[in-house]
Amino acid sequence: MEGHGFYLAMSYGMAAVAIVVELVALALGRARAWKQVEEERSLEAQD
Repeated sequence: MEGHGFYLAMSYGMAAVAIVVELVALALGRARAWKQVEEERSLEAQD
């Protein structure tokens, strides 16, 4: 790789980190949305 192995490995590493961060953000957003849905359902059940 003519001395570019480190940069190539770092770029793959940063891409992997970005994917993991995106997956975590999606999971947190989904959990937050479900929490709001459950709160709405409980409010509707009280009426």
